[in-house]
Amino acid sequence: MQFLLRHEGSRHDVHFASLQGATGLGTDSMVWRDGNGVSVRSDAVIEAAKYLGGGWAVLGRAAACVPRPLRDALYRLIASHRHRLGGPACVIPTPEQRVRFLDLEE
Repeated sequence: MQFLLRHEGSRHDVHFASLQGATGLGTDSMVWRDGNGVSVRSDAVIEAAKYLGGGWAVLGRAAACVPRPLRDALYRLIASHRHRLGGPACVIPTPEQRVRFLDLEE
């Protein structure tokens, strides 16, 4: 989520749900939902890369060539160590970002 917020440029049409909120409750991975359906784990990362465009989209298309079991294993490895890989564990959204979070109370 933080990565998408930092790299999306002028696009602001993605909404987010906390894993602790009502919408994300029971989910243990990244989920991407768009007009094409729902993607999870590494497939969701590939869809997010397409959304970002440019070099990220190229990287996403290349990643799609890797068999899903390998991609998902790498996804789980990174997810289990994400807090140690850098960046804050929790970010307080700005007022502009706050409207894009599905479960935040106004």
